Amino acid sequence: ICSVKAKALVLVTEPVASPCGLCLQVISEFCPGSLPIHLSTPAGIGSSRKLRDFLPLPFGPDQLK
Repeated sequence: ICSVKAKALVLVTEPVASPCGLCLQVISEFCPGSLPIHLSTPAGIGSSRKLRDFLPLPFGPDQLK
């Protein structure tokens, strides 16, 4: 269950950049792998991917069981 009601994450940078590993880990602890992440510049969205594409093997509560 995603404890955050986010429908998507938009990262706006110049030039386009992906979220860092630490950010991806924190996002994965609150949102599902299906969360869309849009990489964009101030001019608009350049590409879109799912969280699981950036972090295919996240460490979370399920690994602590």
